[in-house]
Amino acid sequence: MNVSADNTTSDAFPSSRKQIPTILIVFTSLQMLVLVVACVGNGIVAAVFVRYIKPMTATSKFILCLAVADFCVGISSGSQILYLFFPELSKNLYTCLLRYQVVSMMTMASQLAAGFTTFDRYIAICRNTIHHRIMKPSVVNCLIAFLWIYSFTVAGLPFVYFNNWDQGVSCSFSYLLHKWLYLLSGFVEYSCMAISVFLYGLILRKARQIYAKSLKKATEGPDNERNRKIIKNIRSAKVMGYVTLALVVSWSPYKVYQLR
Repeated sequence: MNVSADNTTSDAFPSSRKQIPTILIVFTSLQMLVLVVACVGNGIVAAVFVRYIKPMTATSKFILCLAVADFCVGISSGSQILYLFFPELSKNLYTCLLRYQVVSMMTMASQLAAGFTTFDRYIAICRNTIHHRIMKPSVVNCLIAFLWIYSFTVAGLPFVYFNNWDQGVSCSFSYLLHKWLYLLSGFVEYSCMAISVFLYGLILRKARQIYAKSLKKATEGPDNERNRKIIKNIRSAKVMGYVTLALVVSWSPYKVYQLR
Protein backbone atom coordinates (compact mmCIF):
# COMPACT_ATOMS: atom_id res chain seq x y z
CA MET A 1 0.00 0.00 0.00
CA ASN A 2 2.76 2.44 0.95
CA VAL A 3 4.83 1.41 -2.08
CA SER A 4 1.93 2.20 -4.37
CA ALA A 5 1.49 5.59 -2.75
CA ASP A 6 5.19 6.37 -3.15
CA ASN A 7 5.08 5.44 -6.83
CA THR A 8 2.02 7.60 -7.36
CA THR A 9 3.75 10.53 -5.71
CA SER A 10 6.87 10.00 -7.81
CA ASP A 11 4.87 9.95 -11.03
CA ALA A 12 2.92 13.03 -10.05
CA PHE A 13 6.04 15.07 -9.38
CA PRO A 14 8.72 13.70 -11.72
CA SER A 15 10.52 16.98 -12.19
CA SER A 16 11.31 17.35 -8.50
CA ARG A 17 13.81 14.51 -8.71
CA LYS A 18 15.38 15.42 -12.04
CA GLN A 19 19.04 16.25 -11.95
CA ILE A 20 20.69 18.95 -14.04
CA PRO A 21 22.85 17.32 -16.76
CA THR A 22 26.57 17.50 -16.11
CA ILE A 23 27.25 18.95 -19.55
CA LEU A 24 24.84 21.81 -18.80
CA ILE A 25 26.64 22.56 -15.54
CA VAL A 26 30.03 22.56 -17.29
CA PHE A 27 28.77 24.72 -20.15
CA THR A 28 27.16 27.23 -17.80
CA SER A 29 30.29 27.42 -15.67
CA LEU A 30 32.49 28.07 -18.70
CA GLN A 31 30.14 30.74 -19.99
CA MET A 32 30.23 32.52 -16.65
CA LEU A 33 34.02 32.22 -16.56
CA VAL A 34 34.25 33.87 -19.98
CA LEU A 35 31.87 36.58 -18.80
CA VAL A 36 33.91 37.37 -15.70
CA VAL A 37 37.37 37.20 -17.32
CA ALA A 38 36.42 39.18 -20.43
CA CYS A 39 34.53 41.87 -18.53
CA VAL A 40 37.06 42.33 -15.75
CA GLY A 41 40.14 42.22 -17.98
CA ASN A 42 38.86 44.44 -20.75
CA GLY A 43 37.04 46.70 -18.31
CA ILE A 44 40.31 47.43 -16.52
CA VAL A 45 42.07 48.11 -19.84
CA ALA A 46 39.33 50.49 -20.98
CA ALA A 47 39.27 52.30 -17.63
CA VAL A 48 43.05 52.75 -17.61
CA PHE A 49 43.12 54.10 -21.15
CA VAL A 50 40.26 56.53 -20.54
CA ARG A 51 41.57 57.70 -17.17
CA TYR A 52 45.32 57.82 -17.60
CA ILE A 53 46.30 57.78 -21.30
CA LYS A 54 46.14 61.41 -22.38
CA PRO A 55 46.51 62.51 -25.08
CA MET A 56 45.45 59.32 -26.80
CA THR A 57 47.45 58.23 -29.82
CA ALA A 58 46.09 56.29 -32.79
CA THR A 59 47.26 53.03 -31.22
CA SER A 60 45.62 53.91 -27.90
CA LYS A 61 42.28 54.60 -29.60
CA PHE A 62 42.36 51.32 -31.53
CA ILE A 63 43.27 49.34 -28.41
CA LEU A 64 40.44 51.05 -26.52
CA CYS A 65 38.01 49.98 -29.27
CA LEU A 66 39.40 46.45 -29.06
CA ALA A 67 38.87 46.37 -25.29
CA VAL A 68 35.29 47.68 -25.58
CA ALA A 69 34.43 45.14 -28.27
CA ASP A 70 35.88 42.23 -26.28
CA PHE A 71 34.10 43.47 -23.15
CA CYS A 72 30.80 43.27 -25.03
CA VAL A 73 31.73 39.83 -26.38
CA GLY A 74 32.12 38.67 -22.79
CA ILE A 75 28.69 39.99 -21.82
CA SER A 76 27.11 38.40 -24.90
CA SER A 77 28.77 35.07 -24.23
CA GLY A 78 27.57 35.08 -20.64
CA SER A 79 24.02 35.89 -21.73
CA GLN A 80 23.88 32.64 -23.74
CA ILE A 81 22.87 30.78 -20.58
CA LEU A 82 19.53 32.61 -20.67
CA TYR A 83 18.60 30.60 -23.76
CA LEU A 84 19.24 27.37 -21.88
CA PHE A 85 16.95 28.24 -18.99
CA PHE A 86 14.37 30.10 -21.11
CA PRO A 87 13.95 28.09 -24.33
CA GLU A 88 11.04 30.26 -25.45
CA LEU A 89 13.55 32.99 -26.32
CA SER A 90 14.69 30.86 -29.25
CA LYS A 91 11.18 30.83 -30.69
CA ASN A 92 11.18 34.52 -31.53
CA LEU A 93 13.05 35.85 -34.56
CA TYR A 94 14.53 38.91 -32.89
CA THR A 95 15.60 37.32 -29.63
CA CYS A 96 17.10 34.48 -31.65
CA LEU A 97 19.06 36.91 -33.82
CA LEU A 98 20.19 38.87 -30.76
CA ARG A 99 21.67 35.66 -29.37
CA TYR A 100 24.15 35.44 -32.23
CA GLN A 101 24.39 38.82 -33.94
CA VAL A 102 25.59 40.80 -30.94
CA VAL A 103 28.52 38.41 -30.63
CA SER A 104 29.08 38.57 -34.41
CA MET A 105 29.09 42.35 -34.40
CA MET A 106 31.55 42.64 -31.53
CA THR A 107 33.79 39.93 -32.97
CA MET A 108 33.92 41.78 -36.28
CA ALA A 109 34.68 45.06 -34.50
CA SER A 110 37.39 43.35 -32.44
CA GLN A 111 39.12 41.91 -35.50
CA LEU A 112 38.96 45.22 -37.38
CA ALA A 113 40.35 47.09 -34.38
CA ALA A 114 43.20 44.57 -34.09
CA GLY A 115 43.88 44.93 -37.82
CA PHE A 116 43.96 48.73 -37.66
CA THR A 117 46.24 48.56 -34.61
CA THR A 118 48.64 46.33 -36.53
CA PHE A 119 48.57 48.66 -39.54
CA ASP A 120 49.31 51.65 -37.30
CA ARG A 121 52.28 49.89 -35.69
CA TYR A 122 53.57 48.83 -39.10
CA ILE A 123 53.53 52.41 -40.38
CA ALA A 124 55.10 53.71 -37.15
CA ILE A 125 57.99 51.23 -37.21
CA CYS A 126 58.57 50.38 -40.87
CA ARG A 127 57.48 53.68 -42.46
CA ASN A 128 58.03 56.06 -39.59
CA THR A 129 58.80 59.08 -41.79
CA ILE A 130 55.25 59.15 -43.15
CA HIS A 131 53.38 57.94 -40.06
CA HIS A 132 52.28 61.43 -39.01
CA ARG A 133 50.92 62.13 -42.49
CA ILE A 134 48.96 58.88 -42.82
CA MET A 135 47.65 58.31 -39.30
CA LYS A 136 46.28 61.79 -38.74
CA PRO A 137 43.57 62.22 -36.06
CA SER A 138 40.90 62.67 -38.74
CA VAL A 139 41.95 59.43 -40.48
CA VAL A 140 42.03 57.53 -37.19
CA ASN A 141 38.56 58.79 -36.25
CA CYS A 142 37.23 57.75 -39.67
CA LEU A 143 38.69 54.26 -39.26
CA ILE A 144 37.13 53.93 -35.81
CA ALA A 145 33.76 55.10 -37.13
CA PHE A 146 34.07 52.65 -40.04
CA LEU A 147 34.78 49.62 -37.84
CA TRP A 148 31.71 50.26 -35.69
CA ILE A 149 29.35 51.24 -38.51
CA TYR A 150 30.42 48.35 -40.72
CA SER A 151 30.12 45.80 -37.90
CA PHE A 152 26.71 47.14 -36.88
CA THR A 153 25.45 47.14 -40.48
CA VAL A 154 26.53 43.58 -41.30
CA ALA A 155 25.17 42.25 -38.00
CA GLY A 156 21.92 44.19 -38.41
CA LEU A 157 21.05 43.07 -41.95
CA PRO A 158 19.38 39.80 -40.82
CA PHE A 159 17.00 41.80 -38.63
CA VAL A 160 15.71 43.55 -41.75
CA TYR A 161 15.48 40.77 -44.31
CA PHE A 162 18.45 38.45 -44.85
CA ASN A 163 17.45 35.53 -42.65
CA ASN A 164 15.91 32.08 -43.18
CA TRP A 165 13.40 32.32 -40.36
CA ASP A 166 10.34 32.27 -42.63
CA GLN A 167 11.62 29.02 -44.18
CA GLY A 168 11.13 27.14 -40.93
CA VAL A 169 14.78 27.02 -39.92
CA SER A 170 15.29 26.63 -36.18
CA CYS A 171 17.31 29.05 -34.06
CA SER A 172 20.67 27.67 -35.18
CA PHE A 173 23.38 30.04 -36.31
CA SER A 174 24.65 27.60 -38.92
CA TYR A 175 21.44 27.89 -40.94
CA LEU A 176 19.77 31.07 -39.72
CA LEU A 177 21.38 33.57 -42.13
CA HIS A 178 21.79 33.79 -45.87
CA LYS A 179 24.95 32.11 -47.09
CA TRP A 180 26.57 35.26 -48.46
CA LEU A 181 26.51 36.81 -44.97
CA TYR A 182 28.51 33.89 -43.59
CA LEU A 183 30.95 34.22 -46.47
CA LEU A 184 31.31 37.99 -46.06
CA SER A 185 31.91 37.83 -42.31
CA GLY A 186 34.33 34.93 -42.56
CA PHE A 187 36.28 36.51 -45.41
CA VAL A 188 36.67 39.88 -43.68
CA GLU A 189 37.72 38.41 -40.35
CA TYR A 190 40.15 35.90 -41.83
CA SER A 191 41.61 38.67 -44.00
CA CYS A 192 42.18 40.80 -40.90
CA MET A 193 43.87 37.86 -39.17
CA ALA A 194 46.11 37.08 -42.14
CA ILE A 195 47.09 40.69 -42.74
CA SER A 196 47.83 41.23 -39.04
CA VAL A 197 50.10 38.19 -38.86
CA PHE A 198 51.89 39.22 -42.07
CA LEU A 199 52.41 42.82 -40.97
CA TYR A 200 53.69 41.80 -37.55
CA GLY A 201 56.17 39.52 -39.26
CA LEU A 202 57.45 42.56 -41.16
CA ILE A 203 57.44 44.64 -37.97
CA LEU A 204 59.54 42.16 -36.03
CA ARG A 205 61.96 41.73 -38.92
CA LYS A 206 62.36 45.50 -39.23
CA ALA A 207 62.84 45.82 -35.48
CA ARG A 208 65.66 43.30 -35.57
CA GLN A 209 67.31 45.09 -38.49
CA ILE A 210 67.11 48.52 -36.91
CA TYR A 211 68.00 47.63 -33.35
CA ALA A 212 70.36 44.69 -33.83
CA LYS A 213 73.47 46.80 -33.29
CA SER A 214 71.95 48.97 -30.60
CA LEU A 215 70.42 46.14 -28.60
CA LYS A 216 73.74 45.01 -27.18
CA LYS A 217 74.55 48.53 -26.03
CA ALA A 218 71.03 48.94 -24.69
CA THR A 219 71.41 45.77 -22.64
CA GLU A 220 74.80 46.82 -21.35
CA GLY A 221 73.67 50.30 -20.43
CA PRO A 222 70.00 50.19 -19.50
CA ASP A 223 70.25 53.43 -17.51
CA ASN A 224 70.67 55.45 -20.67
CA GLU A 225 67.35 57.06 -21.76
CA ARG A 226 67.84 56.19 -25.42
CA ASN A 227 68.71 52.61 -24.55
CA ARG A 228 65.62 52.26 -22.40
CA LYS A 229 63.49 53.50 -25.28
CA ILE A 230 65.04 50.95 -27.62
CA ILE A 231 64.32 48.10 -25.21
CA LYS A 232 60.76 49.35 -24.73
CA ASN A 233 60.07 49.47 -28.49
CA ILE A 234 61.35 45.94 -29.02
CA ARG A 235 59.34 44.55 -26.12
CA SER A 236 56.23 46.43 -27.26
CA ALA A 237 56.47 44.97 -30.76
CA LYS A 238 56.85 41.46 -29.34
CA VAL A 239 53.89 41.86 -26.96
CA MET A 240 51.59 43.12 -29.71
CA GLY A 241 52.70 40.23 -31.89
CA TYR A 242 51.74 37.77 -29.15
CA VAL A 243 48.37 39.50 -28.72
CA THR A 244 47.69 39.24 -32.44
CA LEU A 245 48.68 35.59 -32.50
CA ALA A 246 46.40 34.90 -29.53
CA LEU A 247 43.47 36.56 -31.32
CA VAL A 248 44.06 34.49 -34.43
CA VAL A 249 44.31 31.22 -32.51
CA SER A 250 41.26 32.04 -30.38
CA TRP A 251 38.87 33.14 -33.09
CA SER A 252 39.87 31.31 -36.27
CA PRO A 253 38.36 27.92 -35.29
CA TYR A 254 34.95 29.54 -34.81
CA LYS A 255 34.98 31.02 -38.31
CA VAL A 256 35.91 27.93 -40.31
CA TYR A 257 32.29 26.99 -40.98
CA GLN A 258 31.61 30.42 -42.52
CA LEU A 259 33.93 29.62 -45.42
CA ARG A 260 32.81 26.01 -45.83
